Parts: sequence; structure tokens; C-alpha cells
Amino acid sequence: MIRIVSRDTSPPLYYLSEHFWFKIFGNSELAIRSLSFIFHLGTALILFLLAKMLWDKKTALWAAILGFLNPFLFTYAFEGRMYALLALTTTLSFYGYFQAFFGKQKYRFKWKLFYAVTAALALYSHHFAIFAIFVQGIGVLALFINKILKEKLSPVKTFFTLAWPFFLTLFFYIPWLPSLYYQIMLVKGGFWLGKPDFKDLLELTRKFLVGAQTYQLKSLVLTLTILAVLCRRWQLKNMVDKILLFWFLAPLVLTWLISQMTQSIFFDRYMLFAIPATALILVSRRRIFISPLIISLLIVIFIGIDWQYFTHPTKGPFRQLVASVKQEQKPTDALINWNSAAHHLWETKYYGLIAPIYSPGGPLPFFVGTSQMTQDDVVYLPPQNQRIGVITSGPAEEVKLNGYYQSELKQFDGLKVIWLTQNH
Repeated sequence: MIRIVSRDTSPPLYYLSEHFWFKIFGNSELAIRSLSFIFHLGTALILFLLAKMLWDKKTALWAAILGFLNPFLFTYAFEGRMYALLALTTTLSFYGYFQAFFGKQKYRFKWKLFYAVTAALALYSHHFAIFAIFVQGIGVLALFINKILKEKLSPVKTFFTLAWPFFLTLFFYIPWLPSLYYQIMLVKGGFWLGKPDFKDLLELTRKFLVGAQTYQLKSLVLTLTILAVLCRRWQLKNMVDKILLFWFLAPLVLTWLISQMTQSIFFDRYMLFAIPATALILVSRRRIFISPLIISLLIVIFIGIDWQYFTHPTKGPFRQLVASVKQEQKPTDALINWNSAAHHLWETKYYGLIAPIYSPGGPLPFFVGTSQMTQDDVVYLPPQNQRIGVITSGPAEEVKLNGYYQSELKQFDGLKVIWLTQNH
């Protein structure tokens, strides 16, 4: 598993945690989604502890609820990918970070060690965690400058005292550095993301605040969020306020800037670890009456949005499609996945169908999951069976094979199975 993941574009922590989770609970859909949901619950818990440490229990409760209900985070709380784990580990690293550098003196060493471990876990969750560590590093750099200039402390001793957790994090991450280099070279050689413009940056900011879903109250939620930010008793001379603001803005802006200068890496879910900062900003330093009212309205609306998503998930009806195929498939039939750019190889495999991707143009690019495929997962020539079942979510009219005609089409929302029969 480690060997395969090292050739892909992600670190291995999620796959490792999933592996051991499957050993205990199996690999049912409930088990897969439950693991991500537990990570999501963990993020809410850490938000509670972090807000309690920085402010008080009431603020902590607001932060945990708002973080849990954030519509964008809630979407990934049920997806079998590493994004809920990324949100948890980065939030956990910020908890250790604030405890280590802004907490009680007598616990400082323990929390610095805790920070180093959790920051390494964040890096092993997703490469974009480096932006969180960059934010934390800037905060420590400002702390270092303050101690040198105002407290007149020894530069060398102060640097070592503040910086050793970061070097320890790097030490923990050394085993993955060769794989990271290989993966960066892959992405630089060509990736599927287009270059974002300034509107994309604004749209991503809006998504993180109000969710990516389409709903009638979106403008109201955005207005309430802006009001909550404006009503906050900002203390920008306070280092905590600066770091929270930087936690949210820096990953978005830096990723956008990098995507202007080189291969684009600007994609919303890669940066969702910035969202917990918004919960902390919105609920802290509240103004009496105004802020609690705004936060309460946001929570009520978020509950409605999340309930709608939970009861009407954007999930293709693969189970129904596979049941139909298994009922109609004959021993002499062949199955293929048609659209190599948006294939359904993993879903058909999960539900027990053998349907390799048909790729007449040759080898597929790495970013469609080729490192995790076997040689039998892709075919470059069409099968020569009398009847071929084509699984696709693209237009039916694009499915054409010489010597075959479409004899039957079955649709399952956006999914389709098209039966092609050989001409006689």
C-alpha cells in the first residue's frame, strides 16, 4: 500500500488509518463513511478545546457547533477520502501550537512536542498542510523578533527554544520527502486544474463561509457572516487574532499565487483546513446581543442545509445500476467504462463488476488514479464480444464503436449503462 501511494499524489496517513479501520469494521459503505465522520467530530472537539484555551467555555461551545455544521466541511465528513482527516490533524496542530507558544509556561515543552507530532501527522494527511505550518512558522518568527527586540533575549538561545519543534516535525517527515519530490514532479509535468482568476479566489472564500451547495438563503448567510466579522471586537495587535486571520487567508492566497506562476494547484477541498479558523473568528470577541443573534441564525440555517444534504446526498445510484447490469449480463457479454476522464472504475469494482476503462487514445494520465490501477483496469482496444455493456455518465451519443449499434439504454439519474450489439 505504501509503495502504491508513494506513486500517487497523496501521503499515506488516511490509507493507513482506513486499513486498520477495515480490519476491525470491514469495508462496507457505512464503515468507510463512519471513519471520516469520526474525524469530523474530532475536529469539532479540538475546536472546543482550542477556543476554551484561548477564551472561555461558552465561546468554545459556539466554535464547536459552528465548525461541525459548516456546510463545506460537512460535505466531506462522509466522503471516503483524506479531507476530514486533513481538517482534524491541522486543527490539532494549531491546538498544540497555541498551547506551546501562547500557553502556560510549565507545560511548554510537552506542548511543543505535541505540536511537532501533530504537525507531522498533518503533513502525512495531505501535502497542503505545509501552508498551515507556514502560518504557524510566521507566528513564531514574529514571536522571535519580539523577544529579541523588546525582551533583549539571546538570539541563538531564543531561536533554538522556539524553532526546535519545527525541526522535529521535519525529522518525522524525512521518510516521505523522496515521495514528495516525485509527486511534485508529476504535478509539474501536467495536472488537470486550470489557472484560477481573481473571481475564483473570491468564490472559494464564499464557499468556505457559506458552503458549496445551492440554496435560497445563500445571500443571507453571506450577509450574516460579514456582519459577524464586522461586529467582532477585533484586537489586531493581539497575536492570536493575527494568526487566526492568517490561518484562514494565507492558504487561499498563497495557493492562488502559486497557481499563477506555475502549474495550478488551486482546488477547494485541498484548502478546507482553513475553515476551522472561520468558526473561531466568528464566535470569539462577541459584541453583546448582536453577535449571539447572528451566530444563532447561522447555526439554524446551517442545520437546515446540512440536513438537506444528509437526506439528499449527491451520490450516483451505482447500486441500482450494478443490480440492473448483473440481472441482464450474459456470460458472453463484456463490460467497459467509457469516459476515461471521469471514469467509474472504483464504483463498479466496489459493487463487484469487472469493467475496465476503455482508453483508445493510449495510456491515461497519472491524475485519474493510474498508480492505483492494475494492468487489467485499462483496455486500449475494444472487446470483441457480441454484446458490450458501456458504463458512463457522459452523453449517450458519444458512445460509438465500429461494428456495433446501441441496442438498449438504461439511465439511473446521470449514470447510464448502454448495451452495444455487434452488427451482423
